[in-house]
Amino acid sequence: MENKYSLIRKKILIVEDELIVTELLQKYFQELEELKDAEIFFANNVDQCIELLEKEKPTLMILDLSLNGAAENTGLKILNKYKGLLKIAVFSAYDDYMVQCLNEGAIEYIHKPANRDEYRRLILEHA
Repeated sequence: MENKYSLIRKKILIVEDELIVTELLQKYFQELEELKDAEIFFANNVDQCIELLEKEKPTLMILDLSLNGAAENTGLKILNKYKGLLKIAVFSAYDDYMVQCLNEGAIEYIHKPANRDEYRRLILEHA
């Protein structure tokens, strides 16, 4: 029987500047059998994000729109630069950019804080 959620050779990049969130997600994903074949990378800042995008070529990026220490609109610039090259879902604590992100090609715009199952759902549906 074919696995409905086969993620073999799928690469996912999660861009999240809150280290505690990153650590919790890493532990959670390691426990999920359905994600065992996916390669999930984490970036905690803009430099790591760009480096992993260029090096790993993920099929899905889950992007925190407002990264600490980054210039305003940096998340939007990343979205604009990489849209069409991979699927991008945006997480934000603010609704200010929702329409713009969706018009710019984001597959979803999710209000933070999000629970870990929301990340799981995004990966299973879009990776």
